[in-house]
Amino acid sequence: KEFGCHRHFYDHITWAHMQALAVSRGVTSDLSFHPLRRPEVCDRTVLGGRVLWTWYDWGEARQWFRRQVSVYVLSLKTSVQRRATIEKRLEELQIPFEFVDGVDMRLP
Repeated sequence: KEFGCHRHFYDHITWAHMQALAVSRGVTSDLSFHPLRRPEVCDRTVLGGRVLWTWYDWGEARQWFRRQVSVYVLSLKTSVQRRATIEKRLEELQIPFEFVDGVDMRLP
């Protein structure tokens, strides 16, 4: 994530390409992982351009999102700053969400 998504956020490359970049740099595993059920539908570079949405479009999209999508933020309870950051951003975007406490696998 840190290498692929964060460093190439505006490059409009596919998830698979980002994963390959991270593997080639030795920062992640090359084990098979398929996060998208049908990547040909949404993970296309042609979908990465900027669109000038109208206020009506934004309103319709927001209503659809609230009806169709549940947002869960998985994080450690001890990640106070991380939680505050995502909470602030999601509230700015008017996206309802729920925290789900993660399990710290570093602990015995």
